[in-house]
Amino acid sequence: MNSALSTTPLIGRTQIRSRIRVLARKIEAHYGDDDFLVIGLMNGAFIFLADLTRAFSRSVDIAFLKASSYGKSSRSSGKVLLEGLEKIEIHGRRILLIDDILDTGKTLTHVTEALEKAGATEVTSCVLLDKPERHQVPYSAKFVGFVIEDLFVVGYGLDFAEKYRNLADIWVIKELA
Repeated sequence: MNSALSTTPLIGRTQIRSRIRVLARKIEAHYGDDDFLVIGLMNGAFIFLADLTRAFSRSVDIAFLKASSYGKSSRSSGKVLLEGLEKIEIHGRRILLIDDILDTGKTLTHVTEALEKAGATEVTSCVLLDKPERHQVPYSAKFVGFVIEDLFVVGYGLDFAEKYRNLADIWVIKELA
């Protein structure tokens, strides 16, 4: 299966950096002086999480969970696999859940429910991208970087079959016949 990137980025690195600074200020205002644990969903959120947490004006605890539903496809399987929850102290903590993209909402719903079941006192989510027209469950992220159309995008941590994560901008990718 061949694929091609768009000729120009959908969202450029300068736009991303600027939006991250805004999100960091909003998140810090939400938590005030309270401690919170940042949990990133691997693999897609790692670049966004790194840049976002570096934009905070204070130190935060960071952990990662592995949540997957895509495999090597461009469409979600609908089944969420979650790994690593048993390694993180969740009980009694406020959680900022970071993901690269809010697509169907199934992954974030599943992970939020698992964190609440593990005893989190609050689970607030932040996503780099939101595709509202793809939502299949009623889930809204409190903090959203960019709202985009139903396009398959790569770069800045987002992948297609584990490729393109390293691109500094966000690009549209199309599968070629």
